[in-house]
Amino acid sequence: MTIASIDLGSNTVLLLIAEVKNSEIITIKNYYRAPRISKNLNKGEPFPEENIARLYETLDEYQSIIEKYKCETVLAAATNAFRIASNGGQIASEINEKYGWKLNILTGEEEARLSFLGSAYPFEDERSKSLIDIGGGSTEIISGNKTEILYRKSFPVGVVYLTEKYLKHNPPLDSELSAMEKETADIFNELKSVQDLGEYTIAIAGTPTTLACIKKNIKIYDEKIVDNTILNFNDISQLYDCLKTMKSKEILENFGQVVEGREDLITSGAGILKVFMEVTGIRELRVNSRGLRYGLILDYLIKKRNKKEFLP
Repeated sequence: MTIASIDLGSNTVLLLIAEVKNSEIITIKNYYRAPRISKNLNKGEPFPEENIARLYETLDEYQSIIEKYKCETVLAAATNAFRIASNGGQIASEINEKYGWKLNILTGEEEARLSFLGSAYPFEDERSKSLIDIGGGSTEIISGNKTEILYRKSFPVGVVYLTEKYLKHNPPLDSELSAMEKETADIFNELKSVQDLGEYTIAIAGTPTTLACIKKNIKIYDEKIVDNTILNFNDISQLYDCLKTMKSKEILENFGQVVEGREDLITSGAGILKVFMEVTGIRELRVNSRGLRYGLILDYLIKKRNKKEFLP
C-alpha cells in the first residue's frame, strides 16, 4: 500500500510518500516546500490572500506527485496556523473539496502525540524519552515511552512568530535577541517543574535538522546523514552566536540549500533550542528527521487494525 502523508505547518508543508509492508513504513520520497502560510498572520485574523495563493501552489504540486505515485490513501494534518486563523476551518474544507483529501486541524496536544509517535518509531528503544518539535507558530514538548505519554503541551512560541515579533533588524540587535529569549524562557518556565522528561531528548523539524547540517558542513540535505546527529548545548550556543551576527542573505550564501526557505528564521529557531536547554538542564539533543507525517501513518495503521498498544 502506498500512502501520502502531508504536514501543513506554519512555515513549511512536508509531503512523505511511503510504502507500507507488514506494518513497516518504507520511505519512498520526502518533499519540502516553504509557503509560510503564517506570514503576517495574527491570531483570530484570516489568512492573507497571498499566503493562501502560495499554499495552493504547493498543494497543486503535491497533488500531481500523489497521482504520479498512485497513492491509495492521503493523510493530511494542519497545525498552529490553521488553529489560530479565523478562516482556518474554511480553508481546510476548501482543500478537502478540491483535492478529495481529509485534512484535519490538529489540537496542539494531538500534534505533540503524533509527532512523538512518528519520531519514536520503530519503538526499538524501551527507554522513556522527550521530544521538542519547533514549528513556525508553536513548539510542542512531549515525553513518554513505548506504552504511555507522561507529559505533553503545545507552547505558543515558534520561529515565524518570534522572528516577526522581535527580529526587526537584519542581523538582529542584541536588545531584540534578549527580548526574544526572555519571552521564550517565560513561556517554557513550567518545564522546570516537569518531573520526567525522559532519559534522552529527540529534536525534530527544520530547526534541528538544519543546525545538524550546518554542524556537519552539509550543503545539500541528506536525512541519512542528519538522523541521530547529536547536538549538545555547546553546539547550539556556538551556532546561535554565529547565526545572530549574520544577515539572512549571508546565512543562505554560507550554508547553502539546507537553509533555503528558513534563512531568516534559523536564528530564532536556534534561540528557542538554546533557551529550552537552559530551562530544562538538558545537555544534548538527538536529531530526528521524522515526526508528524510518520506519526499520521502509524496512527492510521493502528486505528485500522484496532491495536491498543499506543493510546493517546
